[in-house]
Amino acid sequence: MNNWLTYEQMTRENSGGKAAELASMKKRGLNVPPFIALSLATAKRIRGTGEIEPTLTELYPMLDERKLYAVRSSANMEDGSETSFAGLFETYLNVSPTHIADKISACLAAGGKNHIHAYADYHTLKASDIVVTVIVQEMIPAERSGVLFTANPQGLLNESVLVIGNGLGEGIVNAEVPVTTYYLKRDEDFVYFEREEDSPLMTEKERADLLQQVDGLTSKQLDVEFAIADGSVYVLQSRPITTFPTGAMTVLNNSNLVESYPGLTQPLTESFITFAYEQVFKGVAWRFSRSQALLDHYASAFQELVVRVNGRMYYNMNHLYGLLQFLPFPKLLLPIWQEMMGFTQKEIVIPPALAKQTSLWDSLLISSRIIKELVTTPKQMTALDRAFQDTTTFFRASYKTDMSAAEVKNLYHALEERILKKWDITLVNDLYAFTYTGLLKRVLRRWGKDPDSNEWHQWFAGIPMISSMEPVHEMQKMAAFARDHQLTEAIRNITTPNALTLFLEENPHFKSLFTSYVERYGDRGLEELKLETQTFRSHPLKALQQLSDFLDMPPRKESVHVEKERIPFTGWRKRVFHFLSKRARLGIQHRETSRLNRSRIYGMVRTLFRRLGVIAEAEGYIEHHEDIFWLSVDEAFDLKDYRALIAQRKEAQQGFASLPAYGYLVFKGHPYDKAIRIVENGRSAISSHQLQGTPTSNGIVEGEVLVVHHPSEVREGAKDKILVTQMTDPGWVFLLTQAKGIIAEKGSLLSHTAIISRELGIPAVVGIKQATTHLKTGDRVILDGNSGKVTRKEARNES
Repeated sequence: MNNWLTYEQMTRENSGGKAAELASMKKRGLNVPPFIALSLATAKRIRGTGEIEPTLTELYPMLDERKLYAVRSSANMEDGSETSFAGLFETYLNVSPTHIADKISACLAAGGKNHIHAYADYHTLKASDIVVTVIVQEMIPAERSGVLFTANPQGLLNESVLVIGNGLGEGIVNAEVPVTTYYLKRDEDFVYFEREEDSPLMTEKERADLLQQVDGLTSKQLDVEFAIADGSVYVLQSRPITTFPTGAMTVLNNSNLVESYPGLTQPLTESFITFAYEQVFKGVAWRFSRSQALLDHYASAFQELVVRVNGRMYYNMNHLYGLLQFLPFPKLLLPIWQEMMGFTQKEIVIPPALAKQTSLWDSLLISSRIIKELVTTPKQMTALDRAFQDTTTFFRASYKTDMSAAEVKNLYHALEERILKKWDITLVNDLYAFTYTGLLKRVLRRWGKDPDSNEWHQWFAGIPMISSMEPVHEMQKMAAFARDHQLTEAIRNITTPNALTLFLEENPHFKSLFTSYVERYGDRGLEELKLETQTFRSHPLKALQQLSDFLDMPPRKESVHVEKERIPFTGWRKRVFHFLSKRARLGIQHRETSRLNRSRIYGMVRTLFRRLGVIAEAEGYIEHHEDIFWLSVDEAFDLKDYRALIAQRKEAQQGFASLPAYGYLVFKGHPYDKAIRIVENGRSAISSHQLQGTPTSNGIVEGEVLVVHHPSEVREGAKDKILVTQMTDPGWVFLLTQAKGIIAEKGSLLSHTAIISRELGIPAVVGIKQATTHLKTGDRVILDGNSGKVTRKEARNES
């Protein structure tokens, strides 16, 4: 029997967990320094007899007197899937051959120490069953060392954490040296880091080398120690991560939702939309099921459909997928729904935490109700629009600028009663639009046509009376009036609210147009569904500034949809095509109308809370009236001194602002916010010259890139540029009227990026990961809206 084993001979059974893992990595080609291990059988014999000399006599010829070694324990129960014994056994570094015997003896004796017994008791293991052996490995003269967690041990499974410091890993583990911590979101290609003092950095090449090595391992949730010396990355140790929080896996996704709530969102908006989503989805569930028991069972799912993490809004996919389970044919509906919503990572569909609650008979009843609802959806959407107009009239008659806090609260709850109990039909209309659009695309593919071609994109362009375009048409009319009456220079010179008031009083005809516009469209704008947003209604000067951008712009020719006689189908296929396409277009039209009305509803709520903010500031409960948006709805109505709480939330939000905008998160256990220090970008310049996305509006243009991170700050400079952004919301229509094209990281066929760009006839490509990183303002690109390709011709001028 061999006392000392080479890596080719090692298994967990004969050499312990740590040695076996090193051997596995070595066999897979990882850059592991040479090592040998004492067999567990020999270690057990030594423990019983105390005879270690024969083993050492066999070892000495294997050592090089000119080298130093690391001597580590390796136990039979170490580095397992349930127990790691991390940091509990002995490790000795920079050991010379003359001192190696003492260190081996110390390692072998480690199994009898009290802290090992305590750990074993905690995990209900017998301490007597623990056998400790030893690894002897060549020392790497590390310039830098570190640890890579392939999943964040705090519970974020699709984020890796890499910690690196100068010198040996011992200094890092013992917190003796400053470290740099990298956070790697590899499925979205994000990197950022937090640095202590003058801690070292890791080059992108070194990171890539380490990650490539680790990717060769079978387990995906590992704690990997590494060292860097002479330009090479060495893997020193690997063990499973066993410290994750308890609880089920939670998946968050902001696809589609990010259109409505881009960037950071404040607590008032979060609490309002959490309640709104609960009521709307609950309404749909009741509409289809008529079962209070079913609603009670899914209560937690309704309450947590959306969640705010690191200041950003996400869908809770556990609950969203769970709610789909009570619908008939969920497997048929799911891919259509995913495609229309623009969800990425479709392959990761978690088993819903909530079991299916409907019997076969229930499913048949639900199916019949869904069919009935879909048949009547267009009429119900028309009725909803009429009801919304009544609500608008009610609000105008009820709201007063001097309302008390109690009156504000009463009016808020009156709106809640009037709107939320009816708004669930908009979700049914989404299903209507998604279903018919998805079926139409499927039919076209089956008939040998490409549903993503220019011909079919044009079919969806030019939808009559699409509401998203109304604000643009009306502003173009107002701009024409200003030009005809020589008001352009005067408008451009207005920079203060007082100057605007004086100008309007001096020009009553223009005042009539302007006030009418603000009354009808004052809630439509960038980030319009965030209550904290400053809109045309709350800040009319912004409307005038937007108008100034239209003064030199001729009316833009919009797309016209494909005429019926040009559709290359005859007979029954033609009838099927027109049946599906008519309903798909009608669903989209109603969807856009309801979205415009939704922005007006949010405008009413915003107006109420702005009034509440004025009251709270006057009472000394908050520093400034706009601080009201840092409170939840319940907190805002329960007025008291919130200044300290608001200061804490503002400070946290500043940290969140420095984080990359993760679109997809997988947590073990409950989602959590990050504790932020000083974040830096960890990415080198990217040299890729061609990017690939999903085409949503056809055409090919060449132009200069303008990267837009904060669209509300872009007033000038967008004209004739290709805009690059994470996503767009309905308010982007004003910027897009000036642009040559649009590139977005998020989106789908029915996203606003797609719909509005088709209406305006400008090319658009969505779904390009990290577009705002790959492309920089000043780059010149060719945007191909037919193929989805974006080609960079030349880099920006760096001078």
